[in-house]
Amino acid sequence: MAFAALSVGTLTHAGCITADFAPALPSPPADDWADAQRLKLMQELRIPERVAAIKAEDHDPTPKFWAAAGLQAKDHPQLERQITALQKEAEKVTLALKDHYARARPNTADSSLTTVVSVPWHASYPSGHATQSMLTALALGAAVPSAAPALKSLAIDVAHGREIAGLHYASDTQAGFELAQQIWDATKADCKPHALPKYHIAEFDQKAPPQTFQP
Repeated sequence: MAFAALSVGTLTHAGCITADFAPALPSPPADDWADAQRLKLMQELRIPERVAAIKAEDHDPTPKFWAAAGLQAKDHPQLERQITALQKEAEKVTLALKDHYARARPNTADSSLTTVVSVPWHASYPSGHATQSMLTALALGAAVPSAAPALKSLAIDVAHGREIAGLHYASDTQAGFELAQQIWDATKADCKPHALPKYHIAEFDQKAPPQTFQP
């Protein structure tokens, strides 16, 4: 499969990503309609509990990741700043790539496909939720290594929810995961969280109050 490289150095020059960063993703499949048919089959997964989770994650799923790490953002302001900075960098890169590939959303490719939440204004490929969720998982996993597997599983679940919602093709999701790893690998060392050895999931099982979601 051919790969296309896009230089986004002008976007990342002053941030946490190295200035020579050039993400490389496989071109999206040519037949969007065929790719959308899998999503129609996934509509049977829209049970009430799943739909509620998708709606809660639509604006910002970050609180779920803090909870999965056994931490509260308010207790770790420096770590929160690092996570937020990485998410903003990822947003810039993702939007540049969306504009570059200009892939139509699934419900445009097949107008009979319904969606659970509003369709974002920007293009489909790569998935921003997949990118930012996996990048957040990698960053918080660096801070709390014992939580890394659970965080990655959560990122996969959040991204999968966007497919169930009818917003993203599976190939969008996979590209988002690949992009997250590329961004993480290109992140400057002083921008990456360091392990917090005294924090482990077990210590927070009874202490951490439930997180509230963004509206």
